[in-house]
Amino acid sequence: MKQTLPLAFCLVFSIASFQNFAIDRKPSGNYPPAKTNDIKMLSSFFYTASGNIADGNRVVFDAQYSNAIDGNDAIKLINPGENFGLLRDTRILAVEARQPIANGDTLFYNMTHLVSQQYRLDIVPQNLAGTTVSCELIDRYLNSRKTLSLNDTNHIAVEITSDPASRAVNRLMVVFSTAIVAAQPFEFLNISAINVDNKLVGINWKVSHEMEIVQYNVERSTDNVYYSNLAFSLPANNDHDAGNYEYRDTKPFNGENYYRVRSTDRTGRSTYSDEVKVNFAGPKPTMSIYPNPLVNRSFQLQLSQLLPGKYFIKLTNNSGQQVYSAPLQITGINFIQTISLGSNIGRGNYHLSIWSGNGIVNAQEIVVP
Repeated sequence: MKQTLPLAFCLVFSIASFQNFAIDRKPSGNYPPAKTNDIKMLSSFFYTASGNIADGNRVVFDAQYSNAIDGNDAIKLINPGENFGLLRDTRILAVEARQPIANGDTLFYNMTHLVSQQYRLDIVPQNLAGTTVSCELIDRYLNSRKTLSLNDTNHIAVEITSDPASRAVNRLMVVFSTAIVAAQPFEFLNISAINVDNKLVGINWKVSHEMEIVQYNVERSTDNVYYSNLAFSLPANNDHDAGNYEYRDTKPFNGENYYRVRSTDRTGRSTYSDEVKVNFAGPKPTMSIYPNPLVNRSFQLQLSQLLPGKYFIKLTNNSGQQVYSAPLQITGINFIQTISLGSNIGRGNYHLSIWSGNGIVNAQEIVVP
């Protein structure tokens, strides 16, 4: 008859004792004593919106334990508050001792008395990294599957609403796999950019297999040659599934805007998406000159709907010769400045224009009496 080894469980199971729970393996002729920090386990904790722990459970994996319920398992005592246990053969457990992980093994979570709020579920692996095991958290309510890390703590948002299905006792479960899955290369599946009512540009992109990605950078250009960084985003999933992302450019340039996304992986390697172009016709810059004709070769220049930056004012005669130029540093969307021309500017009609680095912004005829 196989000898089973008891675990030192406390049947009066409080959250504090659970967090500090230690496994006591007693030596026998068949199994040598093992150190606590060598034990393979998976612990799961529910935290409330205020950050307080609500309840939790733990699974221990070792060849000396049985998958049947016996003295090595701790039956959960249901309390009037939130309960988060493990369903095994119609029994609810606080701690389950079972055989080493096999392909298809499933942990059936059992949750009751949860209230409407967003909980945080922490799933904490111990000594499971570096194995050929992988696992997924399945959420029946959201109809989703999320690959869990066996290296670090997993933080998962679990929202409980007025919908009874969101608090179903069997909403969550973890499924293990020992199949070796070939690593799939990261790729951009698509990217798009849309002018939204001439108010902003919405950039959307979709990726696959972002397990190794650490950051995305949205880049913008006006000539599809020189790109500058516009924003960055962290990966949302870091798993084998597809990820969808969105960024809103609220200050696009008037005219053509080119966008692309650059991904960076853990090794520092970058991958670029395709480039997409959007024509953006924002508010048209306006210019007014007063008085015109000028008085004492001076006038007040008023500009509006210009992005802050460096501009130039140029004055040319009817032959196209430049007779005056000066820089303008515009700091706001509205700009007013008095311009005084020198005595070398003779009487006549002139062409006054405002220039930016991308070309002419606005122009108007003026008269110097």
